[in-house]
Amino acid sequence: MRTSIIAALVCVLWLGGLDITLGQPNKALYELKERCGKVAREYFAKEHGQDVDKSRDGEMKFKFENHYSTRLDKCFFLLITTSRGGSNMETMTLYDLNDNKEYGHFAQKIGEKFAMGCWVQDKPFCRSKSEWVRLIKPYMTH
Repeated sequence: MRTSIIAALVCVLWLGGLDITLGQPNKALYELKERCGKVAREYFAKEHGQDVDKSRDGEMKFKFENHYSTRLDKCFFLLITTSRGGSNMETMTLYDLNDNKEYGHFAQKIGEKFAMGCWVQDKPFCRSKSEWVRLIKPYMTH
């Protein structure tokens, strides 16, 4: 009986692809995600230094999101800028921080329905914020 239980457990672990550490987090993946977050915070601090930039023409608010993609083995950084005053624009730019490469850009006047500029990688043009969000989802969620 004991041999049967051990054999069954081995089969479940082998066939099911379960982590033999029984729930222990993947340390390497955790470290990659942590490093991505750290690099993103440092990049944001270096490039923008602050969340708000005020001038006599208006104000620009900056925020960012980051995501480590296990599928692509890349650290993505999404810079979101909202300008109020002169231009009243929202822009978003997606970067691969490891390769210092821009993956996409979105620009739209606040309150408008269609984007003024929108592209992601091999998609040369998208028309709306919802389309932009759909196009960047594979970089920011997997």
